[in-house]
Amino acid sequence: MPTQRLKIKGMTCAACVRRVEKVLQRAPGVQGATVNLATETAEIELAHPVEVAALIDAVRKAGYDAEPLAPELAEQDEAARGLQIRLALSIALTIPIVILNMFLPGVLPHQGWVLLALTVPVQFGVASPLYKSAYGALRHGTANMEVLVLLGTLSAFFYSLVLTVQGHGHHLYYETSAVIITLVLLGRTLEARARGRARQAMESLWKLLPRETLRWNGTAYEPTPLEQIRVGDRLLVRTGDRVPVDGVVLEGRGWVDESAITGESLPQERATGDRVLSGALLTDGALHIQAQAVGEATLLAQIAHAVAQA
Repeated sequence: MPTQRLKIKGMTCAACVRRVEKVLQRAPGVQGATVNLATETAEIELAHPVEVAALIDAVRKAGYDAEPLAPELAEQDEAARGLQIRLALSIALTIPIVILNMFLPGVLPHQGWVLLALTVPVQFGVASPLYKSAYGALRHGTANMEVLVLLGTLSAFFYSLVLTVQGHGHHLYYETSAVIITLVLLGRTLEARARGRARQAMESLWKLLPRETLRWNGTAYEPTPLEQIRVGDRLLVRTGDRVPVDGVVLEGRGWVDESAITGESLPQERATGDRVLSGALLTDGALHIQAQAVGEATLLAQIAHAVAQA
């Protein structure tokens, strides 16, 4: 059964995951879809080949962004850096709001207006991604965590705004709005760091694979891109090469370092009839192997997927 993997951007909670899964499962030709919030990926089971553009369009209509996932290169999450900047700004503004509103009430002339000026950038500036996510959920008739967060913070903000306009300097709740948004951003930042570590772990595994290998064409071995290798192909692995696929040794003898895959610290001898794993390093010798599992079917790919699901 063919599968397609996509990188999904803009998900923030379990409700987002369910919504993306729902729109993908409704797409023509899709038999099932599993979305992982931690790694921001979707694995889609197809009944027949489907244009990737159609799947991406379905995700975008749900209010998210998507792009084909390149398994060998996980890009650094730029959104994590943006979150860190927003969090730093939110903390810098929230601290004086809390101090003035809770510990030094009335110490400044027109203190309510000062608090308002400090809170506006937090409520409507650093929290702007929350509005986008909430709007996308409401537009499709659902509610997510952002809707609840904004409902609470906007209530506190506008209640305090009315009191400020009326000239009341007490019982203002600007700090409630700012603190809630800051805590939400802190959680998002920690979550983004966890996703980054998961992607780095996956990237380190995929980097074990070579981009091309030597395949027998009937008369000689020729360099061939890894994505063109098929089950049954005869390949040559030389000293210093990484084994490109899971396979069995047809002839030759050598020592392979499988520590990155199995944890075995010492090189293991491999000869005719022995099994070799993709990602293993041939430290000595030369092996002619026959491919038995390629791409997503290799043990290395399964380990990478297990890391992603952890």
